[in-house]
Amino acid sequence: MSTPPDQTCAVDVICPGCFHLRTWDADAVCPICHYRMNAEGRSGALLPVGTQLKGYIVGEKLGQGGFGITYRGFDVALKMKVAIKEYYPSAMVGRATDRKTVVLGASDSEETFNYCRKAFLKEAQTVAQIRHSHIVRVLSYFELYGTAYLVMDYYEGEDLGRHLRLNQKDQPGRKLPWREAVALLLPVLDGLQKVHEAGFMHRDIKPGNLYLTGDGLILLDFGSARQVDGSHSRSLQIYSKGYAPHEQYMEGELSRQGPWTDVYAVAATLYVMLTGTPLPSGHERLHALLRNQPDGMKPARSFAPDTPLALDQVLGLALVIEPEQRLKSIAEFKRKLEMILAEETNPLPKPLPDPDVDSTTVLTPLLLESSSAQTIASVPPVNPNSEPSPQWQADPKQLLEPLAKASPKPSVVVKKPLIRLILGALAISTLLVMVGLAAAFLGSDYWRHLPQTAEQEAKAAADKAAAQADQPAMVFIKGGCFLMGSPESEAGRDGDERQHRVCVKDFEMGQYEVTQQQWQAAMGGNPSHFGGCADCPVEQVSWTDIQDYLSKLNQRTGKSYRLPTEAEWEYACRGGAAGQRYCGEGDSDRLAWYGNNSSDRTHSVGQKAANSFGLHDLSGNVWEWTCSAYDANYGGAEQQCANKDAKVLFSVRGGSWGSEPAWVRSANRVRNTPVYHSDGTGFRLARPL
Repeated sequence: MSTPPDQTCAVDVICPGCFHLRTWDADAVCPICHYRMNAEGRSGALLPVGTQLKGYIVGEKLGQGGFGITYRGFDVALKMKVAIKEYYPSAMVGRATDRKTVVLGASDSEETFNYCRKAFLKEAQTVAQIRHSHIVRVLSYFELYGTAYLVMDYYEGEDLGRHLRLNQKDQPGRKLPWREAVALLLPVLDGLQKVHEAGFMHRDIKPGNLYLTGDGLILLDFGSARQVDGSHSRSLQIYSKGYAPHEQYMEGELSRQGPWTDVYAVAATLYVMLTGTPLPSGHERLHALLRNQPDGMKPARSFAPDTPLALDQVLGLALVIEPEQRLKSIAEFKRKLEMILAEETNPLPKPLPDPDVDSTTVLTPLLLESSSAQTIASVPPVNPNSEPSPQWQADPKQLLEPLAKASPKPSVVVKKPLIRLILGALAISTLLVMVGLAAAFLGSDYWRHLPQTAEQEAKAAADKAAAQADQPAMVFIKGGCFLMGSPESEAGRDGDERQHRVCVKDFEMGQYEVTQQQWQAAMGGNPSHFGGCADCPVEQVSWTDIQDYLSKLNQRTGKSYRLPTEAEWEYACRGGAAGQRYCGEGDSDRLAWYGNNSSDRTHSVGQKAANSFGLHDLSGNVWEWTCSAYDANYGGAEQQCANKDAKVLFSVRGGSWGSEPAWVRSANRVRNTPVYHSDGTGFRLARPL
């Protein structure tokens, strides 16, 4: 906040435009605000400089948008500079002959204008109660001259857009180092979280509404704020290209705005801070999605290679086109940024590479657990000159079985220059035992006499176990007919849920979502953001990735697994019956991991109640891909699998750990390109019979 150098000065010795002490001739142009006495060509939409608004004097314009004008102002009583925002929707109003009073251009706009003017004042009242050092402070609000005004603190500095040089045509803007950008934005997110907790959202976050001061960034311009749950059929649409998600371009039920709308805008702002390049408009990105064309949003790392991969991934989650799959809250976005900043500033030491054990390696018993030491003690001594016992030929797994039983843990592969044993389940202590045994054998020629059958049978056993781990538990689903979609009376219903009768044949459905362990067994890696949880659903997998998985799984098992059709998915979700809001009987908390109970992450499959078919987690945990092309009108595509090479969007169902209750409904639908992936999207298997 700023005040004139001498707060005792009179108004007539300061510039009428910016209220700085005047050290230049009254007829000259102000070097600060460019005010000039009797200037010609000044817009008639602006209040005249010097206009009195209660206890304030209007100066030159600070900024202007489609719904309001912000002026420099002066508080006569306190003799300090302020900012004054006037509600002025230029598309429907003008000035009367006094150049002050706001008048409507058409009588049919009166209801909308009056509604929005009252909302403007109500929101000013709410924001005035929020005290945060990085949110502009509202000092006063009132009605005058046929419209409404709010008075705010005035700050010395420059808006972030000017600082980043974003107003230079055909020139990239300035890039900020990623740590500086994140550190600047985090306090703003803290303040914005308080705004959301008060039940409001900003709706117009962009660099031009962030002011860079000596104390950091200040979020300005709450004149376009609105209640999160207040939707008026004639309320005006407010958006800034490159920062507004596509739902802000929509009207009525299609305009599904909420805190996630501000998440997109603030993430788009961070993106431009890192890259110097604004995003395509949300509308353009949606059109590309619907035409199955490449998304115009490039990774931040393509412009700023020093950006951590984790930060690029979080930006991707916050900038998802479909609101249902976007990060849902400022708190969640802020938490992820804080984690990245902490981890990148104080990184964990990298693990040492696995050492190769040669023939001179000696393992001290202190490294071994007592159970492992007992296992060693139970192994009979070996005479290096003796012939191999017939027992080895009869049962080559004699040594492997007690070791495997000692500690059944995740798979490891033991690699030696001369010995390669693939074991299904050995803990690290058992691994040390095996290395020790291998080292002992390397000291003699005994290993040369071991039949290769032992290694072959061990590998075959491991392959068989891996193949079984690949195959999820399947549930038989008796086919039938049902009402797909939702009735018009259902709360949270979207326009693409036309209710219609559909019949499906008998099929099998995965009892659970495909887990990280099952994916890793087939693919050899785990792409999941929430890794380290073998029984959690695999995520960060695209539709295209899943086709590779299915190809390997079917080749290995000889079966014909695929993704379910959209009709099969909803039939299985509803348990074959119509009328269930969620995938099972009961409320969302009983059936689903979603935004209200998930702690912002996935959970092990099968913890929530099953539906009548015995299927778990169809509502929530992760969104689930289907094999059907998305058709908003339900023209039959929901009953079949699309061709793998088809240029279509695919339907995704069920909601995720971050979803609103309405998005884990049985009938809710979203769509995505086949290459889309996120930490909230996975799948389950189906198999035709």
